[in-house]
Amino acid sequence: MEIEGTSSAGAATSNVHFGSSSRATTSSDAAKTKDQLNSVYRDVVKLRKALESIGESFRLRTDEDDNLVMSKTKAGKIADLFKEASDALNNLFDEKKIKSSSDSDLEKFISEIRKNLKAAVSEGFDSTSSTLQTDYGITFDFGVSARRIVDFTSLDRNDLIRKLSTDGGPVEELFYSNKNRDNDGLFEKMLKAVQTSESDLKDILGTSGVFVDTTA
Repeated sequence: MEIEGTSSAGAATSNVHFGSSSRATTSSDAAKTKDQLNSVYRDVVKLRKALESIGESFRLRTDEDDNLVMSKTKAGKIADLFKEASDALNNLFDEKKIKSSSDSDLEKFISEIRKNLKAAVSEGFDSTSSTLQTDYGITFDFGVSARRIVDFTSLDRNDLIRKLSTDGGPVEELFYSNKNRDNDGLFEKMLKAVQTSESDLKDILGTSGVFVDTTA
């Protein structure tokens, strides 16, 4: 049994197959592959929704000192949405949650999703370092020894809220690159990468008839 779908990651006519055609694939193996794809899809959707919601909510105003700021309430909402995004991103990079070694095609597909997201973050920071960080609570760590890609603690949350409510310009510049409108910011780059992955997964899961609960 194979799970098959058209992937937009490559040529329009290319197909993605999960399950080797050279050997018999048990129904148990196929079920595990479907479960993995569903799990990946749910986290891709959660990440995309969180990034979009941040964009919809991210509004700064000028205070009496000409700093770009937002209220602490709005800053708290942004921080909560970033936590949702970081949780989904951590799940997508968690080898314990996504065990793809039994299917080399699935492993390659997941590796491609991770590679594209990592590239988006690196481009957003304009750095190839494995650890990318700010002084307002946002750090991405792609090092081999990192427990999580984003470890967004309560202290980090407070730092982000404080920055957004006192001087949010640097945060907006990182997220949306407003000083250079010809170049996407970090979140815009991540959103493009995750939208591509979601489109690929929709093609694959739709073709195989797998039920996906995107509200879970």
